[in-house]
Amino acid sequence: MWRPDKAAFHFKKAGVSALEVQVSDGCYSGAVDSGVMFQESLKKVGVNMDVKRVSGDGYWDNVWMKVPFCSVFWGNRPTADLQISTQFLSGGAWNDTHFKSARLDKLVVEARIELNEAKRREMYAECQRIISEEAGMVCFAVGDQMDGGSARLHGLESHARYDMNDNRLAEKGWFA
Repeated sequence: MWRPDKAAFHFKKAGVSALEVQVSDGCYSGAVDSGVMFQESLKKVGVNMDVKRVSGDGYWDNVWMKVPFCSVFWGNRPTADLQISTQFLSGGAWNDTHFKSARLDKLVVEARIELNEAKRREMYAECQRIISEEAGMVCFAVGDQMDGGSARLHGLESHARYDMNDNRLAEKGWFA
């Protein structure tokens, strides 16, 4: 939940009255608009943010994980372990926040081998609490995806990662 009063309090406590942040975006449709909305909300707490618009061409090679702060779109993963391991384990190749937590790393490894489903669920919930409270990620939205079809559309199957048959509807779907 966005609490401008708390954000302003913490910036003041840290002795920060304004902050210039470069945001490079271009990774998804609407990223520039999202950056501008984020910029406007930060003005309320005295943070100046410069939205840097960059081309989507080469974004993942030239911007992502190469600048201090940028837009990123993470698709769903079929398990909590895969989502957490891909994004947040120390030293992970796609750990774009550069988050390091020995506690999180240990908990993920332990959760993978836990046979008690209720205990494993709580362990992954604790992993998510650690990420929420300690990792350097701003998650302003979680997209809700829904597939639709008709009796004429064939080849469309729900997928755990992305909508439209893992973004492969044009390849796998057909009308009959």
